[in-house]
Amino acid sequence: MMARIGEVGVGRAVWLKVEYQTVRRLRGASDHALFTVRTYVDPLHTLLHVPAAARLLAQNMRNAAQGDFKHYLGIDDEEVRGAILAYLDSMHESGGGGGGPRAQQATR
Repeated sequence: MMARIGEVGVGRAVWLKVEYQTVRRLRGASDHALFTVRTYVDPLHTLLHVPAAARLLAQNMRNAAQGDFKHYLGIDDEEVRGAILAYLDSMHESGGGGGGPRAQQATR
C-alpha cells in the first residue's frame, strides 16, 4: 500500500467506503421492517472540500486504532495509518480546498 501511496498520493491510493443504513417499519404490518443499505465508495481526495468530515474521520481512525477493530478497518499498518492521518490532518488544517502538500500530491 505504501508503494501505491508513493506513486499516486494518499488521496488517490486510499478509498473511503461509507454505508447509510435505514430501518423502516412497514405500514399495516407492524411486525415487519425494511432494512436498506446504500454504499458510497470514493477516493479519499473527495473530502478536500469537506474539512470537517476529514477531521471527524481522522478522530474516528485514531479511536479505532486503539483496539482490535483496526484490523477489520484495514488500518492496522502503522505506516499506512500515519500517512492517511497526516493527509486528513492537512486537509482539516488548510480548511479544505488546497489540502496542504500531501493533499495537493493527491490531485496530480
